[in-house]
Amino acid sequence: MTVRSIAIGASYNLHSPSIALEKVVLKLVDDIVHERKCISTNLLRSNDGIDDLKFLYPVMDNLPILAFPIVTAIETGCKVTVVGSTEVGALCSIIQEELKVKNLQFIHEGENLSLLNTLLKISDAHNGMISFSTGDLLRFDHYSDLIDPSSKDSDFVYTMNVKQRLPTITHRNYYLCYHPLGVLGYLFTPLGKGPVQAKEGNQFLITSELIQKAQEIFSIYNNRKGTEQVNWGIEMLGKKIYDHPLKFINLSLSAGVYMALHKKNLARFFPLSWLFKENFMSLLLNNGSTNYHANIKFGFENYAHHDPLKMWDMDSLEDFSSMRLVMPKIIQHYPQRESLFRVQRAIEGNKESIPLLHHFEEFLAQKLAVLQQSISSFPEFFSVKAHHYYDGLSSNNKKKINGYLLPKLLENGRMTPLACNGLNVSRLDKYIRKVGVKKYYKSQKVYHSLINHPPKSEE
Repeated sequence: MTVRSIAIGASYNLHSPSIALEKVVLKLVDDIVHERKCISTNLLRSNDGIDDLKFLYPVMDNLPILAFPIVTAIETGCKVTVVGSTEVGALCSIIQEELKVKNLQFIHEGENLSLLNTLLKISDAHNGMISFSTGDLLRFDHYSDLIDPSSKDSDFVYTMNVKQRLPTITHRNYYLCYHPLGVLGYLFTPLGKGPVQAKEGNQFLITSELIQKAQEIFSIYNNRKGTEQVNWGIEMLGKKIYDHPLKFINLSLSAGVYMALHKKNLARFFPLSWLFKENFMSLLLNNGSTNYHANIKFGFENYAHHDPLKMWDMDSLEDFSSMRLVMPKIIQHYPQRESLFRVQRAIEGNKESIPLLHHFEEFLAQKLAVLQQSISSFPEFFSVKAHHYYDGLSSNNKKKINGYLLPKLLENGRMTPLACNGLNVSRLDKYIRKVGVKKYYKSQKVYHSLINHPPKSEE
């Protein structure tokens, strides 16, 4: 099945300002206490006069990150659908008018904010296979997804972010662990490839029919947090134990061996031998409640990818500051750079239609000030939960929290990047020049050949 549709999700769950602030600070505090490589000041959405939506954060002068996946998708010739807020719609209008394109469609997110709602809106606008990705990626190559051979015989192809297959350009917190040989693999690691570390992907292929007929399954992604998807998987696993005891025993033994050898606790272990294999997802989708047979490609080995730009989404202020730092250097390699520059100039004369962009520097300065004050005085002004957490910490951890310094906003509108990001600018630049651009043109050629000479089954 040749993929002719691209969908971009630019909607996000909305929190009250106070709840968003506490969630962000608690996550940051936990990262500091556990000395994680990737410390994240998360970008949660709230609205205190201005819609704080990360997809509209400008990563190069006044050009928001969302412009990158939209402009690069448009130039494939596919039908491109973007789901988001009124301000996202304003950005789409600017792009349409400036680039004079007819293959871009905007759909308002509505009131029910969830990824399932986004997918349902997309499925109403498309037929067949859709390439879906989030709107906070700097990627320029959509063609590699459009020519994925798995799309020919699948309803769902989910690409994982696997650490061992990606060039490291910035630290990420991986939490899924899988060994292709199950129990034997953990007992005799030299026999196999060894365990791989992964996190949820930012892109997948899906048919519009599957979205409609398997809503129960895709509601797992509603709150858009990978850790909650893990919890869902464990819950669904429990429901299947009775029907598949041998597979459960295999999983349990694998867990025990892994924890014994690697001294990990169960909270950081998930899953091992089969939970993210096609047979498990097919089992869930092809049960009595959905009454729909789906062909699933959902794994670590064959469906992981090698593209760091596809992995590096903008989840935090640290990601944002690093992207602001690197974009002036890597934009010169983008095949679509001229179109992006045109959109950038067009936005300058229309910023009033996007309040976040129009007032961004003062908005960001205020945001940083509030966050810094909240960290320095933590847990003052927060809930009982925050106070209990703080009271249980050592004096050393309390000092680390209250003395932590966030990135600073510089006079040129950029932020000082934090060393914990592990950003490797030269490696990223080298990847784009020597691998990414070549792969783009190669995939582009293959895709155009498929469009001009489609398989007989599609004629």
